[in-house]
Amino acid sequence: MVVLSRLLTVSEFGLFSLVNAIVFFLVIVFSGGIQASMARFIALADDGQYRRVILHKGLSLLLPWVFLCTGLYYLLYAPLIKAVFYESPLSGLSLVIYGIALIEVVRLFVEKVSHGLGRLGIAAEQSAYTSILLIVFLISAAWFISTAESVLWAKVVALALPIPFALSKLMSIFRDSISADAPKAPETHEIARYGLPLSLISLAGFGFLQADLIFLGRYLDTVSVGLYSICVFTYVRLLLVPRALGNGLAPYMARIKSDKDWFYYFEKGIFYTLTFSVPVVMVGFFVGADVLVFVFGEKYREAADVFRLLSIYFLLSSLLAVVNPILDFSGQAGIRAIGVGLGCAINIVLDILLIPIYGIDGAAYATIIGYLFFFIVVMSNVRKCALINLIKSRPILGLLFVVLILLLLILMVGFIIPSYSTIIILTILLFVYPVLLLSFKVYTLDDVTVLLNKLKR
Repeated sequence: MVVLSRLLTVSEFGLFSLVNAIVFFLVIVFSGGIQASMARFIALADDGQYRRVILHKGLSLLLPWVFLCTGLYYLLYAPLIKAVFYESPLSGLSLVIYGIALIEVVRLFVEKVSHGLGRLGIAAEQSAYTSILLIVFLISAAWFISTAESVLWAKVVALALPIPFALSKLMSIFRDSISADAPKAPETHEIARYGLPLSLISLAGFGFLQADLIFLGRYLDTVSVGLYSICVFTYVRLLLVPRALGNGLAPYMARIKSDKDWFYYFEKGIFYTLTFSVPVVMVGFFVGADVLVFVFGEKYREAADVFRLLSIYFLLSSLLAVVNPILDFSGQAGIRAIGVGLGCAINIVLDILLIPIYGIDGAAYATIIGYLFFFIVVMSNVRKCALINLIKSRPILGLLFVVLILLLLILMVGFIIPSYSTIIILTILLFVYPVLLLSFKVYTLDDVTVLLNKLKR
């Protein structure tokens, strides 16, 4: 994506991002939350027969649903694109958009089911091979042809190639016969019913950053989409770290019976997330413009204000990246559905009102306000004892003290020597920050060793 942003014009990159936003929406609709629901029920037991029943029932829902959605897609695509975007190059991209969406549905199946099985390595391996192929194919298409359409077709091939290998490994696990105590397998309608709020959650989640791109494409142009999407791309990729923490904790915490142990792991998840996210927010807020220019090129300097604003979204989203999977695997997905639905509705209304007035900054304002409502609803439904423990947590209080010191140092640097502030701020965050964490015993060397060993495993 970094290379694509440099090889393509801002307008072509915007068109590429707009297609990805549409694909994001289609994948949610085509999936119906069924893969996520299967993962939740599969995670409840290790019994082989129980797992195979869940797989059979889940696929008996998913395949007919995808077939139905395919017919509706080809019936409605052309009139909807014309109604929303008027004259747009999107009109000739229906086939490639459908191809990417269908492949992503299969990839989501592999990811969710392997998550439920506790075999995240399968999904990780699929992603690793896909990443290599994406780098080779997409950059080659952009280098030799330099159009969004060529890059999208290259993406179809890159996404599809690793799938047969991932599916074969996944199916080998289901062929294993494991005898273990298992709950009664849910009925097919129960899988569908649990998947529905998860699907609504994803659909409402689309109403944040991805919907912003749709409205920017409607009210402004693909250049605005390109500028905004580069900020979105950066923060969403950085969210991989807190999401990994949340996804790793969720299946494990779903089986924990002791409140003390549950609170302990919840605190650790929030603590590690804040340790990572706070420096990212500081970089985005104070020196975001220089980072954008260095990574993506001078043509994206115009997105500096949006990058700064969306750093607030990143902080809120980092915390929810840990909390959301825990709620989902604890059977409380409905709570998140309410929160994300409310936030999504607010964001979309504000997009319509603010983008025509404030341009891409208006989209960022809308996202922050809508996501804040989402954050409040979710966090207000987390166990009160857990929140109280977070407020009293010595590691988190120590971390906040270190953050305050860093903030004062950054403000002093910006005031005294503004011309070199970017280099000095990055140096402070890379070298002074770890030293302060160790000096104030927020982390010990043993903590770092244990964390590195867990990451290796």
